[in-house]
Formats: sequence, structure tokens, C-alpha cells
Amino acid sequence: MTNMPTSPGSSGKCNIFRFLKRPNGPRQRGKAEVNASITYGETTLMWAAIKGDLEKVKSLIAEGADVNAKNKNGSTALIWAAYKGDVGCIKALIAAGAKDAKDDDGKTALIWASAMGHADCVKALVASHAAVNVAGKEGITPLLAAAAEGRADCVKALIAAGADVNARVKNGSTALIWAAFKGDPDCTKALTLAGADVNARNNGRTALMWAQDAQLAGDGNADCVSILQAAGAE
Repeated sequence: MTNMPTSPGSSGKCNIFRFLKRPNGPRQRGKAEVNASITYGETTLMWAAIKGDLEKVKSLIAEGADVNAKNKNGSTALIWAAYKGDVGCIKALIAAGAKDAKDDDGKTALIWASAMGHADCVKALVASHAAVNVAGKEGITPLLAAAAEGRADCVKALIAAGADVNARVKNGSTALIWAAFKGDPDCTKALTLAGADVNARNNGRTALMWAQDAQLAGDGNADCVSILQAAGAE
């Protein structure tokens, strides 16, 4: 199984935190200054998104901040807002022209929001026409990320948006296989109802086989086995 990374970039503290808390900071700056990198390639706008400071985000956008600038990992302010689950910042960035770009691992803001379980952010990104079936380097789509992390609300939102329920990562796993492996009945049920192939195989093993193994090991939920069997799994 492919593990999701812990964060889209470095979040080490620096002097910018003091600036974000300072109510009487500089009011007007040139575009070169407002877009200057602070640390690890993060811009002031990225730090505002990391902190969830919506007013600062709006202020920096008004000053001409580049909403599509990337840090050294390829992460943007939109990716950080999605990772943090800040739908207000996401909407402000999208309204200013932020694109759902990929970071250096091929993961978009929608993939990050899905993996972290931020269903409201997923819906906001989908509403802005973010690519629902985009895949990262390992083939991880937003739906696969949500299923791998047991994010049932995100799974349902992505299915409603037209996500491919039978997409696979490079090792052959589908969202349903991951949900079964994790012993997650909510994700398993949502995926089977959406028409996921219950007999798709990874290394010769179906979702039902993975669910049965998890149950025997004490890591799974018996409901997953029942759901899969009722859906015709072998």
C-alpha cells in the first residue's frame, strides 16, 4: 500500500509568524516584495494560508500576491489551504485565480483535501472545476486518497462529482480494495453502491479477500465482508 505524505512542505517557524500577528504591518508593498520567498520557498501568502488568516490572504491578494507561486516542494497557497482544511482561504484564492496545480509529487489541492478529510474543501474545489480524476505520481487520485485514509464524506462527495471508482494506483489497488483493507464499512458501502468493481484484484487478491484477512487479524470490520458479499464479491 502507498502511504500519503504528512504535509505538503516544510512548516518550520520563522519571523513571518510575527509579521502575521502584527496589526500595523506595512500597508503597501511592491509585487516583488509581496511575492518574496520567506523560507523553504514559502511566500507571505502561503504562510497566511498555513495560519488560516483569511483577512491577511485577502489583503495580500489585493496587494498583488502571486496566488500560483510554488515553494520548493511545488506546493501553492491553495494546496496549503486544502491541507489545513480552510475553505474560506480556498474560496478567496480560487476567486483570485488560483489553479489546482500539482506539487512535485503530482498531488493537487483536491488530492490533499480528500486525503485529510476536508469534505467542505473538496466540494469547494470541485465547484471550481478542479480535476476530479487527476492522479499523482503513484497513480493516487482524490478518491483513492480519500478511501486510503477512511474519509467517507470525501469519498461520497467525489463520487457525486463523477470520480472514477475503478481507478487504480500503480500497484493495482482500487479505492474499494483500500477501503476493504482498512476495514472501513462506510467507504466500502459508498463505493459498492457507486458501481465499484467488487472483484478487481491487486496481486491476485480481491477486496473481499483483503477484508477477510483484516477481520481475522482483528483490524477489520465484519460489515465490510457482508457488504462486499451482498454486492457479489468473490
